[in-house]
Amino acid sequence: MSWDDVGFVKSSKHRIKILSILSTRPMLPTEISSTLGIHISQVTRSLIELENRDLVKCITPNLRKGRLYVITEQGKKVII
Repeated sequence: MSWDDVGFVKSSKHRIKILSILSTRPMLPTEISSTLGIHISQVTRSLIELENRDLVKCITPNLRKGRLYVITEQGKKVII
């Protein structure tokens, strides 16, 4: 676990919520948006940032629609 990653996640309530909800099951960005009440553009931006730090992963990267995201092992360590 990197303390930089912990600080990065904790500095945004959206990133915290997204990691927490992805710890329950794989989800589409639209599902995350509607469940958390966050605008889809903010969800997309946060997912890109989290994916760049290897905290989440897209498990269906070849799909244009229907991209499922999961939390990585590193992401699980950050939210614990």
